[in-house]
Amino acid sequence: MIPLMECFLEYDEDTITDLLPSPRSYGWDSDLMNDMAWAHNAYKVIFFEPDFERYGCIPSWFPTTDSHQRKLSPQGQVDRFIYLVERAYGGFLGDHQDVSPEGLAEAILEIYNNMGEFLDDEEAMIAWELLGETNVSDEKE
Repeated sequence: MIPLMECFLEYDEDTITDLLPSPRSYGWDSDLMNDMAWAHNAYKVIFFEPDFERYGCIPSWFPTTDSHQRKLSPQGQVDRFIYLVERAYGGFLGDHQDVSPEGLAEAILEIYNNMGEFLDDEEAMIAWELLGETNVSDEKE
């Protein structure tokens, strides 16, 4: 498991939903409506839960190919995931293990919901390690 995802190990199926935005974030005047909307969206935890069968334990929905449908190596997938999470999170200060679990969950959900926006400029600047290649994330000129 990459250190970035380790913070999620502190949660179980009863507490993982604590990482979702609070019911009050919906902004409706009715507590009942806010709670119902939150409960309806509680399934979203599956988008940031670690996949223990995947290299680095990155979420299962994260793409295994680049925008040109080339298969990324497992390390290329992890490098790309970290890069995109850092962009969505607004950059990390210091150690990845010091990242707020709530902020990390929010950043991963942001990527899931807006993947196309994140990939627009990413693919033009970075070459991720492809399956069968040995070079890691080289900058293109």
